[in-house]
This record gives sequence, structure tokens and C-alpha cells, in this order.
Amino acid sequence: MIVQEVKYRDELPGLMQFDIAPIPIEDLHEFVSVAFKEDTELMKYCHCSTMEELILTNVENTRELAKTKDVKCYGMFLEQTPIGFTVISEKLLYSFGINLYCRQKEVKAIWLNWLKRVFDNNFVIPLYRKNTRAINYFLKNGFEKLSEDDKVIYLITSKI
Repeated sequence: MIVQEVKYRDELPGLMQFDIAPIPIEDLHEFVSVAFKEDTELMKYCHCSTMEELILTNVENTRELAKTKDVKCYGMFLEQTPIGFTVISEKLLYSFGINLYCRQKEVKAIWLNWLKRVFDNNFVIPLYRKNTRAINYFLKNGFEKLSEDDKVIYLITSKI
């Protein structure tokens, strides 16, 4: 896939090109599938019983949100190859994923810095309580708990 409209470009050590670009919501399934591919451990942290259910639920929930909110979908590419996705809406990081084999510290750092720029360092991330892997990553990177309920923890970069 050729990246048509690059919103953000950076180079990883070894001069690999990393891009984040808008994608149509119709293409989201492909990017979610790539992001979650072979991540069998992910099932421990989510609310679905199969990987396909997780992918379909993610895409369907995004489409439902898009009916009432301004939703933007982005693809992540390494050397023009899709490796992940990000879905945002207003001040909300709604959904995200990076392929298991592309989660190097540098990739995650570039992605997180891009998010902070997009949101002007002011956004909320709802995460299922079971998703301790993501919760711990964001807490380790300066986020704070805003609130929580029985199922979801809301993390924030700064008070809205």
C-alpha cells in the first residue's frame, strides 16, 4: 500500500521510514487485523473471546462512534507496510494497535509523541481494566488516572 497523505514521518534507527497517515474507516479492518496479528497474549487483556471477535468489535465500535462524533482513523506504516492503526475523536484516543513485531521502544515513542502533538498533550484514553499491558505503558509514560469504574480506567495527559 502506498501512503498517499503523510501526516507524520520520522526515521527509526537504521533509517527505516515510519509514517502515520489518514485512512478511510472502510479500511480500518485491514489495519486492526495487521496490528493484532499473532498477538495471542492480547486475548488475556481484552473483553473478547477470539481474535476475530476482537477485530470485528473494534471496527464496529468505531463505526458506531463515527455516527455521532468526528472520528479520524490513521494507519501506521513502516517502510510503506501497514503495521498498526490509531482512532481518535475530539480529545479521546479511542483505539490503537501496533503489530507485535513492530513494537520496538523507538516505534512506540515516536507514536506517543505524535499523539501528544495531535492532541496538544491534552487527551483521555479509556482502557478496559483487564488491559494492564496498555495501562502500565501509559502510566509509565506520564499519564495519570482520571477516573475508573468496574470495567474501564480513564487515563489523562493533563486535566481538561
